Amino acid sequence: MVDAADSKLDVEVTDYISEAARPAIFYKVQVSKSESEKWLMEKRFSEFDSLHKVLKKTVSNMPTLPGKTMFKKKGEEDLKRRKTELNDYLQALVVRNDVFSTEEFRSFLQLDEHAPETGTMKPISLGEISELVFGVQCFQFIAERGILFLGISDMNVASRIDSYATNFKFPWEKENNIHVTVGAIEVWRKKSADSWDFEKLWTKSFPCLTGALFWDEELTLLATGLDNGKISCLRVSTELNYMQYDEYCLIEAHTSKVTGVAIEASTGLLFSVSHDKHFKITDVNHQECLSDVSVGMSPLTCLRLDAENKRAFLCNSAGVIFIYDVAVYPAKVLHNVQSTGKSEIRNLDFEFGRNYMFSSGFDGSIGVYELGKPTKERFTKQVANLKGKPKVR
Repeated sequence: MVDAADSKLDVEVTDYISEAARPAIFYKVQVSKSESEKWLMEKRFSEFDSLHKVLKKTVSNMPTLPGKTMFKKKGEEDLKRRKTELNDYLQALVVRNDVFSTEEFRSFLQLDEHAPETGTMKPISLGEISELVFGVQCFQFIAERGILFLGISDMNVASRIDSYATNFKFPWEKENNIHVTVGAIEVWRKKSADSWDFEKLWTKSFPCLTGALFWDEELTLLATGLDNGKISCLRVSTELNYMQYDEYCLIEAHTSKVTGVAIEASTGLLFSVSHDKHFKITDVNHQECLSDVSVGMSPLTCLRLDAENKRAFLCNSAGVIFIYDVAVYPAKVLHNVQSTGKSEIRNLDFEFGRNYMFSSGFDGSIGVYELGKPTKERFTKQVANLKGKPKVR
């Protein structure tokens, strides 16, 4: 995508048209690529207003659009003032990447017709897996190995209730591995390095939903957080090209849905968060809980580990991000940040080299944060909030 600031487009409301033969006032909008390449459009105020309303649904901190009036502005001074205000409005929009890349703004200025080189590169589908029986809850792709781990779950509520009822066992009934599948882990492998066709290697089914997964290549350990509060740990054979697995252990870590898991290879520690509002650190080898911290008043929804700096980042359904020091037991909170959207945070990502953190909310908001360096976490703050499609994962 061409950066809005580098697009070299000059946009200006140059004049207005007020004629008795016309039912409304029209404003001339000129867009210039160079001295010889320019195009002119005539826009009614209602078109500016429609654009503003559409952009407000997906873009935060929009500039102010001049207000509507009950009567037509026919006075010379009124029209000049409105022309200036509309020009200022467009100037504020054209330099913003979050606006410049939208379909509505590009259509308003006819950019795809006259300046297609300034457009966003549309994603190209490289491959697709369409044979899944359930919906995807979580995934992890190991690019250098061409291995894709998928956590899938039955998203049909009625079907899920029926399965849970079938899987229910009374205390006096013997435990066995026979159950109706509600969730599963599937492992897929690319057929070749230059192809995006996948083949399924194996499936591990569960009697409950999958909520989160984490693969550690060094320990060859796959941890899967489940809806019943347990964490399944599978040892996957990399020597056999991921074709086989052994059930390493099943950790009864939480009392409610596990929403985030991570493994630190150097210590063999498992980190987990849950809707039960607890953040736990467990020694996988001994299945011993080393730290159990109750975090906030809302269910925890996401976990990311910064193993190098011994920090864990947790999120909850109220849009709060907590930063914990995990070099001590119990883990110690360093700082917390309330996101602007205050919506459930589903995911976190980082650019540690530039000290940025990104969050995605259930409401479609994308938060951008300046991340405090190690020992300076208290300086972490949100610097932008973008709006996208709701119900992201």
